[in-house]
Amino acid sequence: MKILPVFIVFFCTACSFNYQDLPEQTVSQPDMIFANVTLKRYDNALVDLSVHAQELEMYDEEKIWAGKHIDFVQYDNKTQKESMRGETGILYIDEKAEEYSLGDTVFFHLIEDDFSVRSPALIWKKKENLLSAPADETVTITQKDEVTVEGKSFAANTAAKEFAFNESTAGTILIKEKDTP
Repeated sequence: MKILPVFIVFFCTACSFNYQDLPEQTVSQPDMIFANVTLKRYDNALVDLSVHAQELEMYDEEKIWAGKHIDFVQYDNKTQKESMRGETGILYIDEKAEEYSLGDTVFFHLIEDDFSVRSPALIWKKKENLLSAPADETVTITQKDEVTVEGKSFAANTAAKEFAFNESTAGTILIKEKDTP
């Protein structure tokens, strides 16, 4: 039977592919990396958000942004005055899910309300108007240097401007007395 030797020769040469030369499964690499960059978002030809990052990575296909040492300023649409300032050590944005994860110390200040939030980490789910912190992290809220509250299991409804702590909470209220003549 002459087919068997030909088949064996064909089979041996056809299987000579070296599978060890294949690259290992790799972690997704950014499409772009920006260093020391300022991004500005415009609404009706006016800047409504300015973001500065020491490093910012863009993963185009996944619609993901990741950054380090971020600070930002949001502007009021009508007055063009600063309405919010903030900063975070790390930032991870999933544009598809509209979820923003901030960490390595997060701080933001709503200027008009003189309202500040500080936390080791925060997650904002834009679609749900939900701002929350990991349950074991302590969040500190300050308003007008008169009220300070800190606690764990923080959650806020950003549309309603309401927040709650579902675990231990402590606070200070400073009542300023008016001068009497």
